[in-house]
Amino acid sequence: MQFNKHSLSFIALLILSFAFYSCKKETQDEIRNSLIKDVSIQSNDLFKWGDTINIKFLTKTDSPKKIDSIVAVFDESAESAIKGDKSINTQVLTNKLKLGLHRFAYTIYYNGNEQFSDAVDFAITSNISPATHTLKITKEYAHNPANFTQGFEFIDGSIYEGTGMYGESSLQKYDLNTGKVAQKINLDQRFFGEGITVLNNKIYQLTWESKLGFVYDKESFKQLNTFTYPYGINEGWGLTNNGKELIMSDGSSNIYFLSAEQPDKIKKVISVWSDKRPIDSLNALQFINGKLYANVWMNDHIVEIDPDNGRVLAYLSANDIVQHVGKKGDTDNVLNGIAYNNKTQRMIVTGKRWPKSFEVEVK
Repeated sequence: MQFNKHSLSFIALLILSFAFYSCKKETQDEIRNSLIKDVSIQSNDLFKWGDTINIKFLTKTDSPKKIDSIVAVFDESAESAIKGDKSINTQVLTNKLKLGLHRFAYTIYYNGNEQFSDAVDFAITSNISPATHTLKITKEYAHNPANFTQGFEFIDGSIYEGTGMYGESSLQKYDLNTGKVAQKINLDQRFFGEGITVLNNKIYQLTWESKLGFVYDKESFKQLNTFTYPYGINEGWGLTNNGKELIMSDGSSNIYFLSAEQPDKIKKVISVWSDKRPIDSLNALQFINGKLYANVWMNDHIVEIDPDNGRVLAYLSANDIVQHVGKKGDTDNVLNGIAYNNKTQRMIVTGKRWPKSFEVEVK
């Protein structure tokens, strides 16, 4: 048989094409599709706290690959590892997990020495619908309109206030009724002051982006020491305490519980969720009678939070107060600052550069 040049070229092309497709590396999607028949949990799935999640993971019985085993873990915890030959069928009790985002990761081992790994991210939301309340003014007090309020505490007739802005940040104490300033110190102009709280005769004050906090003597305002933020916290926003631990926000939906003796140590983290979504931009904080209250930046309401698990219990609308003070629509001088008067059992709220603060009752 004889071949002309055209025939030889055609044969060479066929050989090259076969070699190309034989050596072509499979994509991740192609490998996944050849191995997996069904995964009952999908990315972005939402489950309510208390639900039982039934997870079924099935590989293909007719896969061209020889499947050896499957290993799955939750949230990268080796203790949660689940193993199977060709499938996994398990249950997850969500009341054993925190609210917020979680990850189901799996690895399929096949053909003796090959493996394919992937993950599914899902979220656990609150299992209750938050109540809705309104804050009504019961009393008005003068508030220095120059104060860019970031932290707000009421103790023995006096307001302790931390203010922000570069070159304006301060810590001050003044009489609630008269507004007369008893003590004040200014922060170095390098620092943008943020939330404050008083615990064990010490005042703790955050800064915004410096990742640095200050500790002062409550009586003299003398600076005792400083602390750096724990790893992973890049900004300081709100600060309060539960009598034992410092409680901090960073502008996300997370709340951090820190050691009062070593504020650079995180003891616990909760993620704040309603029954539908995370509550981001958590700002000024106050711990009152076992509940956590937070301003939400750029919102005219306060959220009531279960400090054990982050569930939103209620929204407290301050819309009428914001309108009353003439700050509706002001994107800078927003509602910010929650104090509590134990004697009257009422909150005192204010905002950035507001001319007044208000004692309020919850309706």
